[in-house]
Amino acid sequence: MDIGSAIVGFLALGFGILTAVIRKRSPEKFRKLQSMKERLGDTAGERLHFFGYSLVPILVGIIFLVASLFGISIFAL
Repeated sequence: MDIGSAIVGFLALGFGILTAVIRKRSPEKFRKLQSMKERLGDTAGERLHFFGYSLVPILVGIIFLVASLFGISIFAL
């Protein structure tokens, strides 16, 4: 198990889950979400923010955690 990949994976996964929870409970805390809604419309702004700040970090976190279980280091050159 690669500890560096696991730490980054847990951090990314936690960030993605945290942003998803905060967006549901109090979306006014995200200035970028509000500006995306103003520029792109409510639906497109919400979807783009969810994709970029929740879905992508969750997927990256899962990928890094799986890589760490197989001993693959994301820091290897």
